[in-house]
Amino acid sequence: MTRTLLMLAVSFLVAGGSVMACTPTTDGTAAIVDQPTVTGVVDATGCDIGVYYSSVNGTIYHAEIFGARKYGVFNKGMSVTITNSSVHNIGDMPFSGNQYGVGIYYRGGAIGLIDSNVVSFYQKGGIVVDGIGSSAIITNNTVTGLGPVNFIAQNGIQVSRGATGTVSGNTISGNAYTGCSHQDAAKTGCIPYVSAGLLLYDVDANAIDKSHNTYRDDQFNMLLLTSASLHSGI
Repeated sequence: MTRTLLMLAVSFLVAGGSVMACTPTTDGTAAIVDQPTVTGVVDATGCDIGVYYSSVNGTIYHAEIFGARKYGVFNKGMSVTITNSSVHNIGDMPFSGNQYGVGIYYRGGAIGLIDSNVVSFYQKGGIVVDGIGSSAIITNNTVTGLGPVNFIAQNGIQVSRGATGTVSGNTISGNAYTGCSHQDAAKTGCIPYVSAGLLLYDVDANAIDKSHNTYRDDQFNMLLLTSASLHSGI
């Protein structure tokens, strides 16, 4: 009965664009949980996550996902395809320096295709693929940060901690941190964090196809860092 009611609620959301009740998961509350196919409007206002996968594979297409506090789409260990969709306004409202607010997040062995989407107005990151066993083909997306901001170091696309994949044909712009420059650090002792269009962190860069991306107005177009470099700020 509960599953039937959930399916009906999801169908109503997709058709009418109404705000759904937030369902508890192990990673926070979510507007949609383990729904094989998601399309249409997903207003996740009040939830931690817009669309959450942890036990079924999924397809998201022609969707608009917004309003979640921590993640627009969270794929935990499943195979999920996201195409021709918009993910926006993910984070605190107003945006803050809290280190969450990611448009599309793959972790825990998650795999899939992320193609031809528009990801914008995120707090910390546009698209993140994280952890050993996680891998994604990230192609032809438009990922747009907030522009120069002094409260958080955003990254457009991040592949980190042993993840692999392809990052090709994307347009990545507007990721720039102004809160603490190296000159400021010398004067005040602040930590000079930086932003990147494409951040490769603790990965084998040679194992990642990172060709044909276009960068505009990012503090660094592409940045390769290791955990040993954390003291210098990322």
